[in-house]
Amino acid sequence: MAGVIAQILSEDAENQVEIVHHETSPDWAKMAEMLELDFSRVSFRYVERGEREKLSTWNPYRRLSAEFRYCREYSEPYDVFIASGKEPPVFHRAKRGILLVPFPSVTFEEFHGHTCSEWRRQSFLTRFLKSKYHALEWRCRFSSYDTWICLSEFTRRWAKVRWGISPQVLPMPLRSTLTPGEKKPLILSLGRFFAGNWKRQDVLLETFQKLYRANRKEIDGRGIRFRMMGTCSEHPDDVAFVESLRRRAGNLPVEIVVNAPGQGVREALSQALCLWHATGYGVNEYKYPERMEHFGMTAVEAMASGAVPLVYHAGGVPEVVRHNRDGFLWSSQEELVDLTRQILRDEERLRQMRQSAIHAAARYELDAFREKLKNL
Repeated sequence: MAGVIAQILSEDAENQVEIVHHETSPDWAKMAEMLELDFSRVSFRYVERGEREKLSTWNPYRRLSAEFRYCREYSEPYDVFIASGKEPPVFHRAKRGILLVPFPSVTFEEFHGHTCSEWRRQSFLTRFLKSKYHALEWRCRFSSYDTWICLSEFTRRWAKVRWGISPQVLPMPLRSTLTPGEKKPLILSLGRFFAGNWKRQDVLLETFQKLYRANRKEIDGRGIRFRMMGTCSEHPDDVAFVESLRRRAGNLPVEIVVNAPGQGVREALSQALCLWHATGYGVNEYKYPERMEHFGMTAVEAMASGAVPLVYHAGGVPEVVRHNRDGFLWSSQEELVDLTRQILRDEERLRQMRQSAIHAAARYELDAFREKLKNL
C-alpha cells in the first residue's frame, strides 16, 4: 500500500515524495512494473541501519531520548512521514506521522526479547523493571503517530491484540487494468510459490485431483484446466517445491506457470471461470494469524476480472467475498469440489455470480481509495 500512496501523493505537483528504505540495491523500476505503479515523480533515499547507542543506564528519559535520536534521520526532514512494516515502527519526528500496518507479525514480547532464554535467566526484579520501561517505550513509539491504518478488520483485530492499537481500515485499491474478458474453461490459482507453503498450492492440486477423478469424462469433454500461477525465487527450497508440484500433477490437465509477466496474469484472470484460493488451510488461525490471508487482494482482482472466487474461509477474505453472492467460502476440500462442480454445471448461476462479483469489486477502485486517503 505504501507504493500506491506514494504514487497518489506524487500526482500533486506541489508534493515532493520520497521513499526512505534500507535496501542496498533495490530494482524500483521492476517493482513499479510488477505492481503497476508510476514512480516517475517519486525519489528514493537510502538510509543505512545504524547501531543503537549503548547505554548503561535504565533511566527512562535518557533511554527514550537515545531512541528518538536513533530514529531522527528517518523522518525529521519531512512534513508527513508514512511508516509501513510488519514490525513496530520507528519513532517519527516529522510534523505528521501515519502508520500503515500490513500485519502485526512481531509481538511486544518478541520485539523486546522477552521470549529468549537470556531474558528468562535475568532476575525477577530486572525483568520487572525492564518490562515497565519496554511498555513505556512501546506506548511512546505508537503514540508518536497521528494516524494508524490497516487493510482489513482482521488485521485491525490482531493489531489490537498484539500491538494495543486500533487502526482505521483502508482496503488496498485495485489495479485499473483488470477487466473481464472472453471466458475459457479455466480454474485459476494465484500465489507465490515458496517452501513455507502458506498459499497451500499442494492442497489445491490434491483437490483438483479429486475433482478430476470423480468427473474425468466431463472435465476432459469440456477441456477444463487448472492453472497455478505465481512468483518463485531462485532459492533451492522454493525451486524444489515447484518441482514437487509438477511431479504430483503428472498427466493431469494442470499448468504450473512461474514468474509470468503482469500481462500474462491479467489475461489469465480475465479468461478464468473461477479462482481457487487456500491460504491458511490447516493452520491454527489463533496461533499463527500471520499465515492467514490478511485482506484478500487476489480475490478482489479475480472478482473485478469476472472470475468467481472460491476462497478458504479464514483471515480477512470473508470481508471481501460474500458467500453464495459473488463467490464462495469453503472449509474442506470436499466442499471446494462440490461448490466448483455446482457452478461449472450451472451456467446461469455462474453468470449471475460473475456480474455480482464485478459489481462488488468496484468498491475497491483507485478513485474511491484516493478519496478516502484525502479524508484521513
